[in-house]
Amino acid sequence: MEMEEIDACDIKNVGLRDIPSAQTILDSLAGGGVTDDLVDELLPLLLSALKGSPDPDRALANFDRWTNSVTNRYTHFQYLIGHPTAINIFLNVCGVSQYFSDILIRNPEYFEILANPGVRSAAKSGADLYRELSGYLSHIQRPELKLEAMRRFKLREVLRIGTRDILGLADMPTTAEEFSNLADACVQKCLELAVLKLRDKYLSGADKEVTVRPYVPFIVVAMGKHGGQELNYSSDIDVMFVCGDQPVDGYDLPITPLEYSHKLAEDIIRMLTEKMQNGHLFRVDMRLRPEGRFGPLVRTLSSYKAYYESWAEPWERQALVKARACAGDSQLAKDYADVVTPFVYRSIVTSSFIDSIRQNKERIEQKALIEK
Repeated sequence: MEMEEIDACDIKNVGLRDIPSAQTILDSLAGGGVTDDLVDELLPLLLSALKGSPDPDRALANFDRWTNSVTNRYTHFQYLIGHPTAINIFLNVCGVSQYFSDILIRNPEYFEILANPGVRSAAKSGADLYRELSGYLSHIQRPELKLEAMRRFKLREVLRIGTRDILGLADMPTTAEEFSNLADACVQKCLELAVLKLRDKYLSGADKEVTVRPYVPFIVVAMGKHGGQELNYSSDIDVMFVCGDQPVDGYDLPITPLEYSHKLAEDIIRMLTEKMQNGHLFRVDMRLRPEGRFGPLVRTLSSYKAYYESWAEPWERQALVKARACAGDSQLAKDYADVVTPFVYRSIVTSSFIDSIRQNKERIEQKALIEK
């Protein structure tokens, strides 16, 4: 098919509405090392893929932006010609989501996620994502560059998860679980970076090599959608911070364990929420902690137990149904679960407790109606 044979009728037949713009884009594919013959091979595949895209105009515009961002257009066009499925997926994704298109345009190499069946076909566990993230950061020394790299890693994984969702390769529960696993991996890595930061601040010389453990056992508890592994594309993460009652043996710092834990929590929140070149990792909501935004950022395990025994509202105990340690010390995570479980699954449920749950449900439903 000669390039001049692509006329307005051909363009209109694939569902493109802005015919002049489409003609300009298609005419500009050649050049920059790309021959007319190569474009002639690509065009039928491209037009066929556009016909199957939910928004051909947006898909073609994003394809044009992507081709202008790649370093070697000739090599990429050759690959597309040899892999028509990749073109179909590319223009499907670019027609569905401008957000995903922008990720691809800023990071043209992420095209592999769409093109490689091995990358897009399987879900990843939390352990898989943590291992990949650790490897991704292992060669980077400066903490701020690690944080920027984490944001790039998150964008890559969001694109992968979203592509699987768009293509119907994953159902909603699997997609939500993958987003939650991604959040877990990022929170765990931020905790580790925060521990190293405080170690470097308070220890020197040989002492600095003694341990990379926190000064006191520490966990991050996921709540709400995060705790229930139900995160979606735009969810913030609800978390609480728990520390042990005693510092780790043989590990001495010039601050109290609770002061240390507060600094650790503040650093984790900053690392997750700080906007950098590639955006932020996650918005963080702390309002589900005891006493909400007026309560301390971190409590010891014994303080949590005392609060839930004597002060917690019924809805706060109910919220613990989704509480899940997502990062930190495994033994403290088990101890925390042992402490809160009796408040969640009670041996005796009073009528007043049931009434309070019913009233809370009614308030939520009323709020939802108002917000519609």
